[in-house]
Amino acid sequence: MNQITQVPTFVGLLGDLQEVVEYTGTVAFAITGAVAAGRKEMDLVGVVALGSLVSVGGGTMRDLLLATAVLVSKPSLMDKT
Repeated sequence: MNQITQVPTFVGLLGDLQEVVEYTGTVAFAITGAVAAGRKEMDLVGVVALGSLVSVGGGTMRDLLLATAVLVSKPSLMDKT
């Protein structure tokens, strides 16, 4: 029996870690926006709108500062239909 086990490479692990950090950052931006909306005593729609706006804006700003592909231009996100 020849059983070949694929060992994860260091580069593959770094890619997964980067993705986890990116999603964590987006969630942190969303929570920050939702907390700010809550302090201004906005209703649920305002909290969701501000949280979404801040999370997308924060992620876009991060991508621009790191000179990486911005959310709209990432082909991997567009292919998942």
